Amino acid sequence: MIGEREGVTRHAAGVSSAGRRSIAFHERRMPAGMRQIRQVAAVPPPPLASGGSLSPLFLSILLIASQCLAIVVCNMLLTVIGEGNRGTPDFTEAAIAGLGVGALFCVIRPMIRLSTGPKESDLLSTSVTGTLAALALAELAALGGYAYLSHYVGTTIPPVSFHHWLRAWAMATAVVGLLDLLGGWIVARWVRQRRLARRVVVFGGGEHGSRFINDVALRSPNRLFVRGYFDDRAENMTGSIGGVPCLGDSHRLIEFVRGEPIDEIVIALPWSADRRILEMLRRFRHLPVPIRLAPELIVHSAAELHTEADSLYTLTIRDRPLSELDLLIKSIFDRLIASVLLLLTLPTMAVVACLIKLDSPGPVFFRQKRLGFNNRPFNVLKFRTMTHTGAEPGAVRQAQRGDPRITRVGAFLRRSSLDELPQLFNVLRGEMSLVGPRPHPIWAHAGELWPEQGERPLDAIFSEYASRHRMKPGITGWAQVCGYRGETETPDKMAKRVEHDIYYIDNWSLWLDVRILARTLLTALADKNAY
Repeated sequence: MIGEREGVTRHAAGVSSAGRRSIAFHERRMPAGMRQIRQVAAVPPPPLASGGSLSPLFLSILLIASQCLAIVVCNMLLTVIGEGNRGTPDFTEAAIAGLGVGALFCVIRPMIRLSTGPKESDLLSTSVTGTLAALALAELAALGGYAYLSHYVGTTIPPVSFHHWLRAWAMATAVVGLLDLLGGWIVARWVRQRRLARRVVVFGGGEHGSRFINDVALRSPNRLFVRGYFDDRAENMTGSIGGVPCLGDSHRLIEFVRGEPIDEIVIALPWSADRRILEMLRRFRHLPVPIRLAPELIVHSAAELHTEADSLYTLTIRDRPLSELDLLIKSIFDRLIASVLLLLTLPTMAVVACLIKLDSPGPVFFRQKRLGFNNRPFNVLKFRTMTHTGAEPGAVRQAQRGDPRITRVGAFLRRSSLDELPQLFNVLRGEMSLVGPRPHPIWAHAGELWPEQGERPLDAIFSEYASRHRMKPGITGWAQVCGYRGETETPDKMAKRVEHDIYYIDNWSLWLDVRILARTLLTALADKNAY
């Protein structure tokens, strides 16, 4: 029925039967020296700098953006240094010229970077040659574009940088080159301080965990930082490994990842222990971080001579829902659209606030604790649609058709979805997204929804329920536009909602978000499940 069926562990963990066979190799017997690896003193890593780890992608974008700004400033300074056609500086024309060159540079520079270093770790490196080549191409492309517009369109705008493009090129080359050198020096320093290291936790304190932790300390101390290791077996939870402390069992690992900035989980168990690996995948599958499998000794030995410093040949068995670039795109899209919608709907929100105050006593906004990204609670904002005594913050009873707690204005707001507008502030604060799984109230057990289920937790009924929190909750979602909105009177309806939420997480794209937003606008007034 709705409970976990035979084989759901394998499906929920994201590993097919074929995938299970592919990792079920028998472990080869270790040499005698490797059996004592737990007692080998690893090279102590340098102290970790305070603060969270920095994103290589963010730093790369920041560097290119600062170089683009420098190009604009150089073009404007040229109006002061040069005479110009009219003898007076024209900062508007210079700014337009600089923006044109800067925009082309922002497109060309990442293309050169990705063509010469496609891996994430190469985003940390800087190349003055590549930067200057991108600037030269941008200047030439801008000059050619202006010549084309002047000849075929007849534009009368004489941007200073195009008339004096050699001087502008020379000035921008010096400034942009210095920024690249400065960025490389800062990155090298932060790498030594391990501020750019990926934060890792390891499950498994036996021989495999000891080998992996010591290998990280010897070969990648600046790229990976092991925060601690966890194990469920008492004999593997004593002391530390290479200075890495034992922080508890698998349940403590889940709490640790939800409370600390962790980039990935590494399961360091023998590949032949497939049942135990699948059990750990079942427990960790709700966490929004990649889950990787530490290499076997035979893989490590065969690749030791030509492996790269930061790969360590871990096998990814469950990746994060969205890549770092996808998260950046979605975040920019959310905040941009939310800002526009907030400006457009402010008059409507003011009218709604007045109607709520006139209709019934109590506050305008309704705040309630909901579970958000990575199971972290936050206060969701909505217009109050119920009587104040019936809408206490701790209440978790769902609204029902004909619910006496709903006010006259509240009934209209719920039918038209206008009560959700204040959640735009949640989006701007980074707690929610425009599109995503809807945040549910914090129910203690399933009996609060369906009395016949007793005190069973929702996770025991819906195996993927907690996986909804691998992505930020949304104002609207795939389940809502597919008709699964409103009260979930039966477990079957909740199962369908969870199924659609997981589909959205596994198949996210920016185009899917646009489609859902468009369908939300079209169906908001015609939805019969809104009450």
